[in-house]
Amino acid sequence: MAKTNQHQQLSVNFNHSLNQALNTQSINYFGTLSGQRLIILKKMLSGINNVITQKTTIAFANVLCQLRIINQNQCTQMIGIIMNASPNSPGFDVNHAGIIAEVKCNIPVYGTQFGQGQITGIEHDIDNLLNGKGQLKGKTSNYYKFFVLLDDGQYVTQAMNNLIYLKNWGNIIKDITQFNPNDRNSIYLVYIPINSI
Repeated sequence: MAKTNQHQQLSVNFNHSLNQALNTQSINYFGTLSGQRLIILKKMLSGINNVITQKTTIAFANVLCQLRIINQNQCTQMIGIIMNASPNSPGFDVNHAGIIAEVKCNIPVYGTQFGQGQITGIEHDIDNLLNGKGQLKGKTSNYYKFFVLLDDGQYVTQAMNNLIYLKNWGNIIKDITQFNPNDRNSIYLVYIPINSI
């Protein structure tokens, strides 16, 4: 009985998500898509994630410009670099004009709580910002550091606040509105509203 309920729930969730994404109504994708078509959709997910990350990163560059942390010329250069970067390339999502940034587009799996895999990824990114990686291993002390999150408007902010509290990161993670040009030790947290990408 539990399997049937789980099967039905999976079907309802899958159909709802695809109907919503494709702006269709009441199409039974779950019952009609072949295994081969599902594999094609699965491959598409990687591309969708890359598009969301790129758009979020470009929006972050624009925020830096709006806040006058970088100038218009630096912003234009940064956006050009972002648009030409290969998805999942090594290094930071942004490394330009004395700025390094990691960008996460996770939606918390447990409402206002990130899942363990998400937490591990965030911890890894925070550690990289503080301690460097690749060619910048141990060399981030002269960089402004930013951790960028795509904000779904419901759960991401609260989930990140909960994680900052849980990990006692309050002394290193500050809201971008507290940006201080003399502080290269802190990590500045930037929320990009989902409707701005």
